[in-house]
Amino acid sequence: MDGYLITSVGLVWFLSDFVCADNSPWLVGFSAFAYIFGSFFGALFGGWIGDRIGRRVLYTGLPFCLAALCALQTVCTVPVSLITVRFLLGFVTGADSPCAQAMAAENSPKLVRAKTLTWLMNAWFIGAILSACTAWLIKEISLSWMVYPLFAAVLALISAWVRCGAPESALWLLHHGRNAEAERTLAILGLSNAAELTEEESLRSSGRFNRRTIGKLIFISVFWFCQAAPVTAVLMFGPLLLNAPDMSGETEFASTIIAYLLFFIGSFGALGLIGQTKRRPLILWTFALMALGFLMLSQVHLGSKLMLWAALAIYSLPYGIQSVLDYVYPSELFPTS
Repeated sequence: MDGYLITSVGLVWFLSDFVCADNSPWLVGFSAFAYIFGSFFGALFGGWIGDRIGRRVLYTGLPFCLAALCALQTVCTVPVSLITVRFLLGFVTGADSPCAQAMAAENSPKLVRAKTLTWLMNAWFIGAILSACTAWLIKEISLSWMVYPLFAAVLALISAWVRCGAPESALWLLHHGRNAEAERTLAILGLSNAAELTEEESLRSSGRFNRRTIGKLIFISVFWFCQAAPVTAVLMFGPLLLNAPDMSGETEFASTIIAYLLFFIGSFGALGLIGQTKRRPLILWTFALMALGFLMLSQVHLGSKLMLWAALAIYSLPYGIQSVLDYVYPSELFPTS
């Protein structure tokens, strides 16, 4: 859902009967900002609530909120209403993010946790590909732009249905002394005991931050910031940015879909690498290739479609590989608790 919604900003631009008459660069840019701004506050809220009342309440309830907000976009007739709804969409997906990642990490055995979190990132890119393909199809067969957010609402309802039977995080229950419920969760997961999920000392750990963990937090934050700042522009404004002088609107859509596919291929390929490759070399060589790809993208106006797609491949494939570390690094650098 997050992959679908974050990429929809630039894609909706190309749907001719877009909801607001003021279909200006200001509106598109501010809609993107509103979504990211909402995600920032939503993540703070979701993490705080999830630590206090459990992951499951938000995990199973937020998709219904998301479906309602997606449908609400169809009645946004003035810029301020669209921006408000985009902020709320960002808030809900932001609130869901820490809970969804915690559920995936805390209910996964240590031996397969990295691959589980890699699949979580793969799902993000599948959403981005689906978003681009849906927008292209709507434009090709001249459907109303309303199909775009309504399809997102249907996807949100499907995710709500899939999540309804999810058990609470076993580790969260153990941390709060609810051992009987934790045992039921472990039985649902097919695990014999909590030792398969976490280190023994992690269960006893009470301190969260010290000099060592804060240093790790700074490292993860800087790495994620340097990764996210440029790619957000590509993901949100792909059709607007990925163009060369000899391109038509259809080619811009094709370039965007190809870019998202390359992201996914890199992320999917990371499933084979993540269990065998050291993290530090992986992050260094992928950053180097991403920088080269962006340098080539900055010169696309001097080149052609071939240069554009070569630059996309050099940037997108290593980005897809590196992106899985967003979820894997925190789960490995910090105690599970």
